[in-house]
Amino acid sequence: MLIQIQKAEHSQQSGRCSIVFVADGVFFAELNEVLTRELAADGYSGVEVRVTPMRTEIIIRATRTQNVLGF
Repeated sequence: MLIQIQKAEHSQQSGRCSIVFVADGVFFAELNEVLTRELAADGYSGVEVRVTPMRTEIIIRATRTQNVLGF
């Protein structure tokens, strides 16, 4: 998961930074859990989340990609 961190100038801002890390971690854990349940039989092996200013990419890794795609 790609996260941009801005240097905290005040102690109040450092609390916000840790909240962002926790929220991103919870999102990743929940996404991974759902995909593990749904795609376990299809060879699911992991997920990667890339966040850019323009879009968010979710890359699903699997050993049998045709089964995951539904072909």
